Amino acid sequence: MPEPFAFDSIGFLQLLNQLERRFDEVVSHAPLSFDRIDSPTIQPHTSTESSNRRTGAFHRRGSAAKGRNATPERAENEQMCQTVSAQVQAQMDLFSRVDRRIDVLAQDLFGPTHWGSLIRMASLGLDHDLIDEARKFMLYCSSTVRRHGMAVWLYDIMNDASMALLLHKPAEHMPVIVNGPDVVNGRLRCGLDATVQRTGPTWQRECYNRVHSLHTYMLAAYCVAKWGEPGERRRELATLILNDWGLGMCMLREDKTVRRLGASTDMRFRRIIRYRRKLRVQADLEYAHALIDEHDASDVEEHAAATKAMDRRYLYDAGKVVEAYRALWNKQTRSTRMLSGMLEETNAVPSVPLWENPLYLEDLTVSLMGAAMGSKITMGFERRNREEFEEGVRLLGHLCDDVRDLTVALLPMQVVVRFEHEIEDGGNFGLCDADDPDFWNLSQFQENVFSDMASVVLQRVFVDDDDLNSELAMAVLNDHPGTYARLIMPYFEDEDDGDVDSAELAEIVASAKEPETAPHSESEHALGEAAGDAEIIDVDVVA
Repeated sequence: MPEPFAFDSIGFLQLLNQLERRFDEVVSHAPLSFDRIDSPTIQPHTSTESSNRRTGAFHRRGSAAKGRNATPERAENEQMCQTVSAQVQAQMDLFSRVDRRIDVLAQDLFGPTHWGSLIRMASLGLDHDLIDEARKFMLYCSSTVRRHGMAVWLYDIMNDASMALLLHKPAEHMPVIVNGPDVVNGRLRCGLDATVQRTGPTWQRECYNRVHSLHTYMLAAYCVAKWGEPGERRRELATLILNDWGLGMCMLREDKTVRRLGASTDMRFRRIIRYRRKLRVQADLEYAHALIDEHDASDVEEHAAATKAMDRRYLYDAGKVVEAYRALWNKQTRSTRMLSGMLEETNAVPSVPLWENPLYLEDLTVSLMGAAMGSKITMGFERRNREEFEEGVRLLGHLCDDVRDLTVALLPMQVVVRFEHEIEDGGNFGLCDADDPDFWNLSQFQENVFSDMASVVLQRVFVDDDDLNSELAMAVLNDHPGTYARLIMPYFEDEDDGDVDSAELAEIVASAKEPETAPHSESEHALGEAAGDAEIIDVDVVA
């Protein structure tokens, strides 16, 4: 029986203790005022400038239109874009007042999620309810992790979010502040009792639940990458949580405490995971034979030595997966959900070649693009929707072009920067020209772009160096291009034969309009200050 996944619960609790102490200090000196809490511009996200660049993706209404040139409609969209931009700027001005240590500690603990937003907002001392809500969440985290361990805590919040989606009601652990992608100003005050009346129409509540679920999975993946025991299982678990949260939750059931507290004891999900591993090994062997038979590496031969193998494999897999899907287009195939169900229930292994196996093709597509972006190809194929499928293929082609030009190591952060620029240009207001080859229509994926690119990092970028791989994934989730660049810069220095040098790398990073507020060195300094006046607690935890 596999050993349960281990977490650094003590490190998490010590950092959380520092945040709680600093929060109490700041709130005790903050004058409570209700003059601004009801302002139409107060719908917080995070105070770091890197996250402020993301705010437009969370708040702006509308979806990217294809070639929308009608003058009246375009004028209306431009007016809406300007209004929302002004509101977002007002939020950024407000959150510039957040205490520095709280900002850094909240992000280190909860990443780019709305729980960090709640704590930052509450620290401004604008509302008793927000302060109580923030304290309640921090107390829940510390008590659960101290008594049962981090696996139980992560399983609980993921299960809570999943049940909320299933039952169409607010989750118990959903913050009163929810950053919905389709809502400019939304404050969801939900009672824990299902009978309590909830604000907003049905579509808005569904939107909140979807966003809350995404933030929950991002938090779980972030915590696994940051606090999980180093090794292959950490990378696999974080990847599953981002791409297939159902299987990710199941892997947390390996912890006997999770099962003892009421989780299902059914372990047949292991059949799916083992089968996927076998398929990947089979693909690796086939790729090794392909390298022997073919000596064509013209697309990447000028790349840095550290990235040549990664780049070559990415381009090979991208070409093969599209070719395989096209070959199967007119053939009858079973859905991946049906195949997974049969495999889990009866251990019925599909008796088809590797490149005709929908389970492997979906797994490979997700590793290249992420779950949300990859769904354009996988779902387009299952529905035999040619337009959707070809849109996904075009997007994959854009990614391959960036790999040829920049290497796969630079691809994830470059896509994030491109997404932010597209948002700033009004891409999700239909203000961009869909016929422009530089327009990727990334705005349709909203904040899924960050989780998708973190997934690509976990599966494609320096996977042999577990610590570096996790740090890069966390930098993408937190939208820290500067940190990402510093981590990979050594691999591009002093390369005489590389076409991506440190100067070009710096230019790519600088293309993000505003660097993150807390560079790595400053973050460590701020945490050092916070640790200086915080008592280190003695905790009895389940590691």
